[in-house]
Amino acid sequence: MKGEPKMLVDGTAVIASAYEDTKKIGHVRYGDKNRIIQAHLYYLEEVTPIRFASAEALNITFVECKRRVQALRALGEDVKAYGRVLTPKILRAFPDDICQRRIIQVKAVTLKETSI
Repeated sequence: MKGEPKMLVDGTAVIASAYEDTKKIGHVRYGDKNRIIQAHLYYLEEVTPIRFASAEALNITFVECKRRVQALRALGEDVKAYGRVLTPKILRAFPDDICQRRIIQVKAVTLKETSI
């Protein structure tokens, strides 16, 4: 543990009887599934547009968005249901030319798959 979760349990004795209390502290603060889902959705809705399109900035934003979507799936959310709302919001974080190339690539793959 690190950050706030670590601070919440710092000082708790590392003994079996304290384990349940420590687990409850974590669950109360971080175990609310709806709150976790909302935090992931908020990030994806408010993702910061990339100002300087370096490979590193593009990769960091892409990986973080993908991680959030995977977390939503792991929480049992139907991420396809959010597609119409979240896709434009996520895409606005990336430069237009990158999005246009990706759309062309996806359309080409889709066209190829339907012609087989």
